[in-house]
Amino acid sequence: MGFGMLSLPQQVAEMSAQEREEVEDFTVYFLRKTLTGGFPREAYLDMGFNKTEIDEIRDLRKQKAQSSDFTLFRQLFKRDIHHTLVNNLHRCGILSDNMKGKLESELRVNVAEHLAAD
Repeated sequence: MGFGMLSLPQQVAEMSAQEREEVEDFTVYFLRKTLTGGFPREAYLDMGFNKTEIDEIRDLRKQKAQSSDFTLFRQLFKRDIHHTLVNNLHRCGILSDNMKGKLESELRVNVAEHLAAD
């Protein structure tokens, strides 16, 4: 991450509008996969679990994630990861108005709150 934070701002500044749009689209795609906690069904299939076992594992993971034992941790983690994410995108020069809109509408990240907090 440190290398990216040092090299990306200049790289982004030199991009054409089309390249920048591609980077933003890729970033949103990657963040959607990362932040929404997609279930890695293919990995479980590769490990030999059957459909019923995979469904049981997915349900258990959902139950654990929603339990009160993890609620505060998840809230704090989400706040901190959103804060770091928004500010790193800003420092790299990727946080255009278009990108802000996608973060807010597709990923429910309050961009203005996290930029103001830094």
